[in-house]
Amino acid sequence: MQDFREEAVAFHSEGAHIVGTIALPNQDGPPVVIWSHGYGGYGNVLGAPLVKSCLIQRGFAFLTIDHRGCGASQASPRGRCVQGIESVLDVIHAISYVQSRPDVDGQRIGLVGESHGGATVLMSGALDKRVGAVVATDAFADGHAWLAQMWEKKAGAEAAGRGADRHRHARTGTGCHPIRRNRAAIGTPTLAGPPTVESRCIPGHC
Repeated sequence: MQDFREEAVAFHSEGAHIVGTIALPNQDGPPVVIWSHGYGGYGNVLGAPLVKSCLIQRGFAFLTIDHRGCGASQASPRGRCVQGIESVLDVIHAISYVQSRPDVDGQRIGLVGESHGGATVLMSGALDKRVGAVVATDAFADGHAWLAQMWEKKAGAEAAGRGADRHRHARTGTGCHPIRRNRAAIGTPTLAGPPTVESRCIPGHC
C-alpha cells in the first residue's frame, strides 16, 4: 500500500475563503486530481474517500475542497449554499492553487466530480486549458431543469404530508393544523422562474 500524508489547505476564490485537504503520496512531483463534490455536500463525503484511496495507490495527489458555502468554506454573498458558476470558479482557482505548490506536478492536473460536481468539472475543464483530463459521474447538463425537478418533487412530498396532517387533525385533533403550517411558512424562500444570468469574470477569459 502506498504511504501518503494529508494536509489541510486553504486558498481564495473571488475573495471567498475555500478550505480543503490534499493527500500526497510519498514520491516526488505527483500529478494531481481535484475532486468536486455534489450539491450541498462537502469535500470528504460519498465517493471522495474511495476515489482518493484508488488514486493514491497509483501515485496521484488528491485535492478535495469544500465549495463556497458548503462544509467549512466561506459562504457566498448570495447565500449559504449557492452552487453554480461559483463552483466552477472554485475549481479554476483550485487549479491555480495546485500550480503554486512546488511538491506536485502542476502541469498534470485532472478533475473528478460527482452529481453537481460532475457538471462542475465538465464546465471547468471546458473553460480551463490547464486541465488534462476530466471524469464526471452522475452529472447533469441542465442545472436549472435539474433543480426545478428537485423542487417539484419536494413540493409534491410536502403536499402529500399536508393532506395526511389534515386528515389526522380532523379525526384526532393532533398533527399540524394547515393554517398554522401556512403561517409558519410565510417568508420561506421559494424557487420561482429561471435564474438570473450574471456577468462574471472567468480567470483567463476576461
